[in-house]
Amino acid sequence: MQEKIKLSLTVSQHFNKVYPHIVNYTDALVVRDVNNIPNLNLKKSFHMNGFIDDDFDNVFKDDFFYKLKLNNINHLSFDLGPSCKKIVFKECNLADGPIFSKEQILEIGLCKIKQIRSKYNGIIALENLDYHEGGAYEHICDPDFINYFVRKLDVKLALDIGHMNVSSYVKGLGIDEYLRELPLDKLVELHVSHANKGDDTHGVLEESDYAIIDKIFSIKRPDFVVFEYFKDSSIIIDEQIKIYNFLRGHNNR
Repeated sequence: MQEKIKLSLTVSQHFNKVYPHIVNYTDALVVRDVNNIPNLNLKKSFHMNGFIDDDFDNVFKDDFFYKLKLNNINHLSFDLGPSCKKIVFKECNLADGPIFSKEQILEIGLCKIKQIRSKYNGIIALENLDYHEGGAYEHICDPDFINYFVRKLDVKLALDIGHMNVSSYVKGLGIDEYLRELPLDKLVELHVSHANKGDDTHGVLEESDYAIIDKIFSIKRPDFVVFEYFKDSSIIIDEQIKIYNFLRGHNNR
């Protein structure tokens, strides 16, 4: 029997409203604020948007690692990016300053991993981002660079299929081609939502998304799946149940 694929629920603004309805359809939690961690007997992971930029240094202080230990969190994930020190948001995130080279991104990443590893021994995963022009996403959305970066840092992969769909669409790559370049042997998390061509809409999953998930599972089963839709609480409830039942089909094989 293969290890069960667990369905996680993000602790978002809808959490208190939706969780009572999906207790039996939630295996784990994703927290984004160590000061707001529900006291529930569920496996928990922590996710943060920044890794290369300044936001990282504002979060990773001694009390952060203390709170991870206090809550038995041994699974961290970060966005692999941006490719600059600061960003400014207009229609999308734009680089606010020099764009880093691949070598600079790797050097910064190695330094950050060393900093984390000095205080934390659990799983670290990096998430692919969705490519947009403007400088903040250069290099980091290229599947061959993601492969190189993940292996060099000796970390795991958190694959976001919405981000992958956007990047492959904008860059003119087929999904199969994009997947072939990724380090899927390192996959531990799968973030799922629907993207509309070049727009990461974080929408409800469609049949095409389920087909991609099936394809990924045929290569490597992740430990966790995270449904990343945050708009309507009633839809979160319905879709969490639908995805849970979909995963149950895979878990029973």
